[in-house]
Amino acid sequence: MSAAPLLSIRGLRTVFPTRQGLVRAVDGVDLDVAAGECLGVVGESGSGKSVTFQSVLGLVRPPGRIEAGEIRFDGRDIAGLPADALRALRGGDIAMTMQDALTALNPAFTVETQIVETLRAHRRVQGGARALRATAVELLARVGIPDPESRLGQYPHQFSGGMRQRVMIAIAIACRPRLLIADEPTTALDVTIQAQVLDLLAAMRAESGMGMVLISHDLGVVASHCDRVAVMYGGQVVESGPTRAVIDAPRHPYTRGLLRSRPDLAHPERPIVPIGGQIPDPAAPPPGCRFRPRCPEAGPGCDAPVALRDLGAGRAARCVRVAA
Repeated sequence: MSAAPLLSIRGLRTVFPTRQGLVRAVDGVDLDVAAGECLGVVGESGSGKSVTFQSVLGLVRPPGRIEAGEIRFDGRDIAGLPADALRALRGGDIAMTMQDALTALNPAFTVETQIVETLRAHRRVQGGARALRATAVELLARVGIPDPESRLGQYPHQFSGGMRQRVMIAIAIACRPRLLIADEPTTALDVTIQAQVLDLLAAMRAESGMGMVLISHDLGVVASHCDRVAVMYGGQVVESGPTRAVIDAPRHPYTRGLLRSRPDLAHPERPIVPIGGQIPDPAAPPPGCRFRPRCPEAGPGCDAPVALRDLGAGRAARCVRVAA
């Protein structure tokens, strides 16, 4: 890993005006990703995971906007880049795979057309159309699609869910990005295909040395594939640190709740305990700790604002009851 982070996010706040008020979908997020590192970002739906990295790539749709914060890629401030510069960055140095490959891929164009379009936009391939097609075949073979030459002319609906994810990964790695953001890459896939897709992403990272962000709602997925983890809730990071340390000894009640709400294969006798209540209204979050209305450990002091506390050894937690 590089000493300086490849991606550095500081104080990021992304907002969406609504009839109910201003929604702070991302509210003061700090994150780092080093070259060659895999950062897992976990949390329930609506916690701000995807919007955080859509903000990085300038993909927040108006009237949504970045209200505050700094985003640096390889030391360069990219938060205020003009549209053309951001377009050059996306797909080139930074690539992203979306949650649903069927909607992310264009149903009206063949897989070949979509891969070649990416290559033409971001990578110089010598030899014209024949060389572009050969590169596309090579990319499909690299992500494990059988008979890639014949499948190149097919449309997204002709691929299974797992194969569509592989096509999207092929497009994402086509231009040899330095950072890959994988947003829920195993959504709606069966367990066997999930494992294949995650193993493929791990192999791509090991081979190229690129940094990776793995966005997921499943701590089990993150535990087996990520070096570090950031747990998000209500648009904020509530805990972060080395993955093994966070899984073995979580410091925030929300992280403990996530772990209790999933099956423990090592201890099948342990009951699954879901987190009670609902995520807060993003237009009117509770004062103080945003997890307070659902927290079994809530008490005096939890209704006051709390910052992310440095716990040492690369760990941090946003809880008044946690000390270093």
